Amino acid sequence: MNKEQILEKAKQEGMLGIDEGSKYRKNQGYVFGKMAFLIAYMIIALFSFITSNEINTGVTAMFMATLTGELFSDWRMSKKTLFLILFLISLITTIAALTITVCDMYGVTI
Repeated sequence: MNKEQILEKAKQEGMLGIDEGSKYRKNQGYVFGKMAFLIAYMIIALFSFITSNEINTGVTAMFMATLTGELFSDWRMSKKTLFLILFLISLITTIAALTITVCDMYGVTI
């Protein structure tokens, strides 16, 4: 059996896990996961605004970390300056939110 036949057989059997259906399902899972996370954050932010309560900085840190990761990936793939600038801004915001969260947990005021 030659190399092409082996690869074709593996794709048909799904042994390599790289068939188009698997890629599509995985991509759809990422998209729906991001949408669910964004919607959950927006609901928390809305109720925080309505009730005049602060949003927990830990929740904000998780949200910003998600955006930071996505922006880093976008910058790494495209090398566009806009993505780099947005990545750096979101990275600083994530670090600040994490710092505030940890300080709050230990009772340190900033």
